[in-house]
Amino acid sequence: MSQCLRPCVIAFSHRDRFTYLFGDLDPARHVDDILLAVRMWLSRSDGFVERNKRPPSMRSGILARIPPLDCTHELIEGQTSFS
Repeated sequence: MSQCLRPCVIAFSHRDRFTYLFGDLDPARHVDDILLAVRMWLSRSDGFVERNKRPPSMRSGILARIPPLDCTHELIEGQTSFS
């Protein structure tokens, strides 16, 4: 994932949800946070999880948040159709 200076990296991705990429995680210390974040992401139909609601280790280590192509979320402006 070209994150050499930011290991360990995980991603949550689905075509109809926001994609998240997190780095600076330690599998031995952050496994509970990772599992909680996955549950939070899955509980939302659009996959959007507010920063202040994510587990602490998943707040500062975010590398990317990418909206789905046809996203209508209030934070997305200037939508373009790719059809």
